[in-house]
Amino acid sequence: MSEVCKMHFLERHNKLITVFLCLICIAILFFSNTELWDTCAVEIAVLRKDFHVIEHYLAHGWYLPYWTYIFLNKIFILTGIPYKVFINALMALSVLGIAKEVFWFCRNRLNIEREYAYIAFWAAIAFPVWHVLISTAVFINIVCMWLFMLAVRYWYGNRYIAVCFFLLAMQLFSLFPLAIGFVACEFFLTVNRENWIRKSVGSVGFSILIFIGYIVFTNLVNVNGANGDYNNITLENVLKYVPELVVYCLAIIGIGYAMSFRVADSGERQKLIRIVIGISALLFFAILPYNAVGRPMRYFAFGSFTARHTMLTAIPLAMLLAVVVRYIGQNFSRKIATFVAIFILTAQVVILHQGYSHKAAALVFKDMLTDAFKETEAPLSGYVAIEAVGFEGPRHVNNNAINLCLAKAYGKSAWMANGYWRRKRSIEPEWMKKLYGTTMGFPFCVDVTGEAYTKYTFTLTDFHQEGRVWYWYYYLTHQYQSFRPELKKVRELERWDMESE
Repeated sequence: MSEVCKMHFLERHNKLITVFLCLICIAILFFSNTELWDTCAVEIAVLRKDFHVIEHYLAHGWYLPYWTYIFLNKIFILTGIPYKVFINALMALSVLGIAKEVFWFCRNRLNIEREYAYIAFWAAIAFPVWHVLISTAVFINIVCMWLFMLAVRYWYGNRYIAVCFFLLAMQLFSLFPLAIGFVACEFFLTVNRENWIRKSVGSVGFSILIFIGYIVFTNLVNVNGANGDYNNITLENVLKYVPELVVYCLAIIGIGYAMSFRVADSGERQKLIRIVIGISALLFFAILPYNAVGRPMRYFAFGSFTARHTMLTAIPLAMLLAVVVRYIGQNFSRKIATFVAIFILTAQVVILHQGYSHKAAALVFKDMLTDAFKETEAPLSGYVAIEAVGFEGPRHVNNNAINLCLAKAYGKSAWMANGYWRRKRSIEPEWMKKLYGTTMGFPFCVDVTGEAYTKYTFTLTDFHQEGRVWYWYYYLTHQYQSFRPELKKVRELERWDMESE
């Protein structure tokens, strides 16, 4: 077989792997047709045709998500196509777009051979936290990441286009530090004895310009919420997390330096060290903005959405895997390199699907509960407590998710329910009153007219809160008989503070 034929065969082989990974890692985003977590409020807004429910988005500076939901709801009214279909497609396209831009950066800036750049491409597709995208609450994060990576690419071609992409991407505020990370990466990749003064001045000056842009932006846009207590950078958080982050990044650099001794060619040795330092800078600035506001990196948070804080690290970690596999392939054995790549990518897919299974369990649980309420007479308006019997409720199903179930069952938002995201909390009347306070659930529960308290038991058999991969079949076919769901009213008070029924 000629060399050209081998190249064509290898490229086709790589593309088939890409398609396969897209099918098992990204296509699943299209399975969900309802919301989880915070954006249950969006679905309530769509049901009620009243977007005052999510006006708090504006108080957090989330302008682009707010207007996107309103625009897509207009499309829904005209076409009958739910807004989530469009956002699911946009998120899937964004994941693929990020992976493509990571591939481009590996090829054109890190000068990594095509066969190894594909490793970064696949690692980005199979990054094990994409399960958080089952909720559209983080759709703007992934879209802005893609826009940002497009800005990085166009910075080396058409800087006017790059600036446009960058400005659009700034809806995700943590991208300001990552931009400085790319400046640092470029510096370490290209600096030498002849240009170090010019490069240093240019890099520092550009970083200062980005920092000034951040200051201006945060003075024009409220990024700290209505009460000013959201995502605040504190010295306590910096001292708690950043020293540890510095140690991790220095450790990566140290390992990279030790690895370089195995490389015989001096040019390749220097290239390896430069790349490792550059990627370490990217990793540092991908994590820094979250650590600074007290958000640790939780890659294995399957039962919640806190893994969203790790999303930016998909970019440097995918590049790092490609570098490691390339190093093994060139200095030890291509077979060992292939084994390492397959092992890590397989592990990523398994971890990713563990998260997907948790989300499938939550979707199944909500569907079953909605169906059970539809078959039951509506309770008196007020507080609704649901006790899980025979199973543990999915932890990331919050109280607004249950309010959504009631709204879908009865066509109005007249109840204030308990969620399952707090462990070991009472669902008795006093606690329910404390949970909702004087707001009475407004604006989510806008139709509340009373303070009745109704308690139900919801019984399921062989249901697991961590889910199973086949739960997706149950969800897509709406077949839940195997769980034997049963909703039973066990207590009813006309007012929450009454002592007897």
